[in-house]
Amino acid sequence: MQYLRNPRLWFGVPAVVVGVVVGLLTNIVTTTPTWPVVVGLIAAVVVWVGLTVWQAAREEKERLGALRAARDELLEPLQPGLQGTHTIRTLLAAEHPLARFVARDTETKNLLGWCLDPAASPVEVLAGPSGVGKSRLAVEVARRLPDGWVAGRCASGKAAQLLAAVLAGREPTLVVVDDADTQPGVASLVEQVGTRVQRGEVKVLLVVREADIFETWLNQQLPDAHRVQRPTMTLAVVGGPGDRRRWFIEAARAYAAALGVPPPPVSDVDTRPVGAEGDPMILTQARAVLAALAGTRERADALRTASIDRIATGLVEHERQRWERAADDPQWDLQTGVTATDREEALLGLVLLGPSTAADAVRVLQRLPRFRDQPEHVVYHVADWAHHLYPGAQAGLVEPSPDFLRDALLAGLAQPEHAELTHSLLSALPEEQGPAVLTRLIRAAALFTTVAPLVGETVGHQPRLLAVAIESLVLSGPAAWVVERHLVDPMASQRVSAQQTERLLELLERTQFTHLSSSMRGKPSVRTTPRTPGWLSRPCCTTSASGCGRWGATGRRCTRTRRRWGCGASWPSRNPPATPPTSPAR
Repeated sequence: MQYLRNPRLWFGVPAVVVGVVVGLLTNIVTTTPTWPVVVGLIAAVVVWVGLTVWQAAREEKERLGALRAARDELLEPLQPGLQGTHTIRTLLAAEHPLARFVARDTETKNLLGWCLDPAASPVEVLAGPSGVGKSRLAVEVARRLPDGWVAGRCASGKAAQLLAAVLAGREPTLVVVDDADTQPGVASLVEQVGTRVQRGEVKVLLVVREADIFETWLNQQLPDAHRVQRPTMTLAVVGGPGDRRRWFIEAARAYAAALGVPPPPVSDVDTRPVGAEGDPMILTQARAVLAALAGTRERADALRTASIDRIATGLVEHERQRWERAADDPQWDLQTGVTATDREEALLGLVLLGPSTAADAVRVLQRLPRFRDQPEHVVYHVADWAHHLYPGAQAGLVEPSPDFLRDALLAGLAQPEHAELTHSLLSALPEEQGPAVLTRLIRAAALFTTVAPLVGETVGHQPRLLAVAIESLVLSGPAAWVVERHLVDPMASQRVSAQQTERLLELLERTQFTHLSSSMRGKPSVRTTPRTPGWLSRPCCTTSASGCGRWGATGRRCTRTRRRWGCGASWPSRNPPATPPTSPAR
C-alpha cells in the first residue's frame, strides 16, 4: 500500500470531494434536490478516486521495479542460469550444484534459522579453509529460504553501496559477501547494517578464511559502538574414507551426465581409498570431474589417490583443450598471428591482474612482451576470448572459479617458461593493483608453494606494499605459512609506520607467524621453520594430499614443516602422461 503515500493522490482527491460537496449544497439551496444528480456526482467521485489510486499504484510499481533493478546490479544471483554447456568451471562452481549436498544439515538449519529470526544479529561470519564448502552452504541456505526472500552475492567492490539499494527494494534479503576479508567497503557495510537494520529485514553473511583474525581486522576499522562480537560459524573438513568414496562416485556420475558423456568407470562396490584424511570437498569433486572425463578405468582408478599436483595438472590440461577449441571459433579472429603460447600467457596475465574493463584488459596485454607489437584490434580479440572463457561480472574481468582452478592457473606463473611474463607483470605493477595481486598470489601459495617467491618479488618491486602483504597473509591463515619467510627478508630494509606496526601486531598476536611478529618488534627471530606445537609432534595424515594447513585427527589445523600441496609441482606439460601416477605414501 505504499502508493497511498503518493502526494498526488492526497492533493487530488480532496479537491474533487470539495467540488462535489459544493455542487450538492448549491443544488439543495437553489432547487429541489435531484437524486440522479447526487448519485452521478458520487459515482464521479468514486471513478476519479479509483483512477487516481490506480495511477499512483502503477507509478509506485514502476518506481519499485527500477529500485530493485538497481539493487540487482549490486547483488549477483547465487544461482544464475547456465550459459551454454557445462565446463570444468561450471561443474565445480557452487552456483551450479550438481553433486549432492552432503554432511551440512545442521549448519544449513542453523543459518536458515538465523535468517528467519528478526531478533538475531543482522551479521554473521562463516569461516573455513579454502574448498571446504562455504560457498556451497550459502547457496543451499538461499535455496531453502521462503518465498518472498531475495538472496544474492555482493558484487566485487560494491559492499559500501549495497545496503541502501537493498533496503530500497523493500524485500527480506540475504546478502552473501564472499571473501569478505579481501573486499573493500566491508567495514562500511557492517556499520551501515548495525545502524539501519532494525527488524531483521536484511541478513549479511560474511564468508572468510579465519574467523578470529577477521573479527580483529574488521573491528580495527569500525567505530567503538560497532565493535561487537558477531556470531560465527566455522566449517571443518568432514567425511571419512567411506564418505569420500561414496561422494566421489556420486559426483563423477552426476558430472558425466551433465557433460553428456558415458558413465564413468567407477563402481559402488570398489572399496579402494579416495583421497586422504583431511581432503576438502573441492578436491574430492575435482577428482570426480576428471574421473567423468577419464574415458578408461585405468585413468579413473589413478585419480582416486593422485596428488593435488596431478589433479591440478589434469584440470589445466582439460582447460587447455577448451582454450584451443574456443580459439578456433572465427568470431575471435585468432587463427593467425597469435600462437597457443601467446594466448596462454595473455590468460595468465589477465587472471593475475584482474582488469575490470575491456580497455583495462587491453592495456594489461599491451604490457606483455608477446603483445607489445600486436595491432590493437588483435589484442582486443584476445581479451574478448579470455573473458568468454572465464566471464567475470565486468566486461574485461577474467575470473576462473572456483578458487582451486584459479590457483592452479596462477601456479603456472612460477614456472621457468613463464619467467619473462611474470617479471614483466610484477616489475611494472600499478600500485593500485598491488593489494589484489598480492592476495591472489598468497592464497594460491597456500596450495601451491612454488607461488610463494612471487610474493617476495612483488614486494621487492613495490616496497610500500609490505604492510598490505602481511595483512593479506594473516587473513589467509596458517595454510599460507610458506609465504612468511618471503616477507621477513624485506622487513630488514623496509620500514613500516608505527601506526601500521601496531595494527599488524594486533593481528599477528593470534597467529603462528612468529618470524614476522619478532621482526616487526625489532627482536631477533630464533625460528627458521614454522613452529611445531606439541600436539603436532606426530603426523596428522599420511597420504597424497597431506601436509601443512590441513585438518588432522586432533581436529586442529596442521602447521607442521612438511612437504606442502604443490611443493615441487611443475606446470602441466602439453603432453602429460595418459595415466597420472599416484603419489608415494609418506
